[in-house]
Amino acid sequence: MDAYDAGFQYWKSMRDALALAVNNYVDASNILCGTLMSSLRSGTPQKLLERTLAGINLELPSLEFDQEKLDAASATLGAVRNSCQTAVPVNRLPPDILLNIFTLSTGKYTRFDRTATFRSEGSHSPSVLAGVCGLWRNIMLESPCLWSTIYLTICNFRNSEEYNQAALWVERSAQAPLYINIEDYQPGSFHLEGIEQVCGSDLLEVLKFLAPLGPRIQALNVELLVNSELAVSLVMRLWVDNCSAVPGKTLQIINGAAPDHVSSVFGPNKTISADQFNRFFPSVSRINLQYCYIPKFVPFHEGLVDLCLGYMDPLNRLNQEDLVRILSATPRLRIFSLADCQIQRSDVTPHPVTLSHLESLSLESHEAPPTSVYVLPLINTGIQKLDMSLTLGDNSPEFKNEVRLFFARSRVVRLLVWQGVTARGSIEAIFCPMLHLRTLAIERFDISDDTLGGGIQGILQGRAPPPWPALHVLHFRLNNVDLDCLEAIVRMHPIKKLHMHDPRIIGAGEMEAGDEEWTKLHVRFGAVEDFHIFLEEDYSEMDTWDFSVLVE
Repeated sequence: MDAYDAGFQYWKSMRDALALAVNNYVDASNILCGTLMSSLRSGTPQKLLERTLAGINLELPSLEFDQEKLDAASATLGAVRNSCQTAVPVNRLPPDILLNIFTLSTGKYTRFDRTATFRSEGSHSPSVLAGVCGLWRNIMLESPCLWSTIYLTICNFRNSEEYNQAALWVERSAQAPLYINIEDYQPGSFHLEGIEQVCGSDLLEVLKFLAPLGPRIQALNVELLVNSELAVSLVMRLWVDNCSAVPGKTLQIINGAAPDHVSSVFGPNKTISADQFNRFFPSVSRINLQYCYIPKFVPFHEGLVDLCLGYMDPLNRLNQEDLVRILSATPRLRIFSLADCQIQRSDVTPHPVTLSHLESLSLESHEAPPTSVYVLPLINTGIQKLDMSLTLGDNSPEFKNEVRLFFARSRVVRLLVWQGVTARGSIEAIFCPMLHLRTLAIERFDISDDTLGGGIQGILQGRAPPPWPALHVLHFRLNNVDLDCLEAIVRMHPIKKLHMHDPRIIGAGEMEAGDEEWTKLHVRFGAVEDFHIFLEEDYSEMDTWDFSVLVE
C-alpha cells in the first residue's frame, strides 16, 4: 500500500469513527434532554438538577471548541483538495519524480559527437525552473545538485553578471560535486581579433574563483575558441593540485578551432609533473579531447568508460599500434568516438581488442577517404548490443570488406551512416546481413539499386535474403532517392516507422508540401504505420543529428 492509499484509509477510518461518535452523541443528547424534561414534571430534587446542569455547562464550551477544530480541519482539507484538482498535471507528480525531471533538464555532461545522450541548454535553466511556481522553487532550492553546473566565460569575467550568477550557483550548490564549464568568449558576440589579449588578464580572475572549489570539481569542460595551451595547463594544474580522490571524474578539452592552432599536450607538462598527473588521472572515467596531442606515455587505465578523441593534429596522429595500446588499457569502455582523427596503418595490423562493455561506437570523418578502415579491424564487441555511427566515404573493396566483417561479428542495433562533406561514397558497404539491426539512419547518399551493387534485384530474384530482418525504423535525410528502390527496401523489411527528412527524388525537382512528388511518396508509403516527410523548414535538427532523435 502506497502513502496515498494508507493516508486515505486512515482518514476514512477516523471519519467513520467520527460519524459513529456523532450518532452516539446525538442519541445521548436526546436521552439527556428527555431525562431533564421528565425531572421537571416529576419534581426531581433541586440539588440533583443543579449538579446535572452544572456538568452540561462545563462541557458545552469544549463542544464548541471541538466544532471549531473540525471546521478548520474540513476547510484545510477542502483547500488542499481544490488545489490538487486545479494543479497542472505535472505538479501532481511526487517531488522525487519532479526532482529527476529537473536533474535531466539541467544536464551535466555535454558531448559533441552523435552518441550524446543529451545536451545542456545553458546556465540559466535552474533559475528558469525556480521561477515557474512556488512548488518548483522549493524543490529547486532544496536540491543543491541542480545548481552544481557552473558556466564561466573568461573574457571580462570579474565585471560581468556571470560572476554574480556563478557565485550564487556555488552558494546554492552547498557541498554538491561541481561541473565546471569554462569558455573564452560569449556566444554570438565575439570578434576573433584581439580576443586573446582581452581574455588573458581575466584568466587569473577565473583561477581565483575556482581555487577554493578544486576539491569539489567532479567534471571540467574547457572550451577555448582561441587556442591557448597555457590557459588549459593552468586550469588543469589548479584541478590536479586540489582535486579529491573521488573516482568518476569527467574531463573535456576543446582547445581552439583555428586552422593554425597548436595542439594542447594532454598529460604531464611544464606545469604538471608526471607524479601529479599519474595520481590524478586514475580518478577520471570520461574523457573528450579535441584539438589535443596525446603522448604515448599517457597511462590510460581500465576505469575509463567514455573516450572521445576529435580533430587530432595530423602531424601527431595515432597509428594502429597506438590505438590498440589505448584500447587494451581501457577494456571497460562503454562509449568510444573518433571524429576526424586520421589513423595511420601500422606495418603489421595488430590483433583486435575485445571491448565487451562497448555500447556506442562513433567513427566519423569529413575527410576523404576516412581512416575507419584501419580502426574497424582493431575492435571486437562480443554480444553487447551496439549503437554505431559511421562515415562511408570510401567504396574500395578493402573498406567494404572491413565494414562487413565488423557487422558480421557485432550486434549493431542502431546505425547511422553518412557521407562526409568532401567524401564521395556509396551505401553498398552496409547492404549486408545485420540480423539485430532495428534502427537505420542514412544521410547524404544516392540510393538506387546501382549504388547498392545490384543487391535489390538479387533479393527480389531470390538469390539472397533481406539483409536486415529485424529493421523497424528507417530514417532518410538529404538523400537522392529512387522510389522503386526505396519501396523494395521497405517491402522486404518489417518497417514500422519511415521518416524522410528533406528527401530528393531522383529525376525530380525540389519537393514542396502537397506537390506531385510529395503526393507520390504518401501514395507509396502511406501504409507504413508511422510515415512522415520533414521538409527543411520543418526540421529543426538539420545541422546536428544526434542519436537522441532516433529513439524508438
